[in-house]
Amino acid sequence: MKLKVPFVIVFLCSLLQHCGEPNEKEGNPLTSISTQVYVDTSIYTILPYDTSDHWVFQKANATSLSTTEIMKIEKMLQTAISEYNVEQRNKFDSMIKKHPDYELKQHNFISELKRYKRQYFPIVNEKGEKEVWVNCFCSTWGSEKWKSEIIHVKDGGNCFFNVKINLTKQILYELSVNGVV
Repeated sequence: MKLKVPFVIVFLCSLLQHCGEPNEKEGNPLTSISTQVYVDTSIYTILPYDTSDHWVFQKANATSLSTTEIMKIEKMLQTAISEYNVEQRNKFDSMIKKHPDYELKQHNFISELKRYKRQYFPIVNEKGEKEVWVNCFCSTWGSEKWKSEIIHVKDGGNCFFNVKINLTKQILYELSVNGVV
């Protein structure tokens, strides 16, 4: 993994609070978020939104993401997947009771966020709000193409999901898991 030195220094300083930044009590949003979420830079990539992909967002312009915004995205993803998994555990338990002879596996129902790579496609919508489409998948097939090309799949079970996040409004919507069991 290649990172530019200034990014690493800024990121580490933000996490450790040793670079003259305000502390949590003074309202530094990165500090308060970083105490709750750690983001492994090897599991995500930020790709420019192709405005010809109108199926994701309509009337949108590509933009960038800050480290703070990435941490907010991760925190929102964790919350959404936790809520999704409660529902999925109930479905799994119900199916096991109805069909004890089926060889169902819980990992086909439950999503563990640590299994997934992520592609972030940040945009500014027609209202001037920053949004991001997050594309998640648990296999890269040994290729690094996921860091530069959108991953499209048909079906694939819970190994693939995507979601939209409005960072301006702090809402997550349109969580879509492929081929629900």
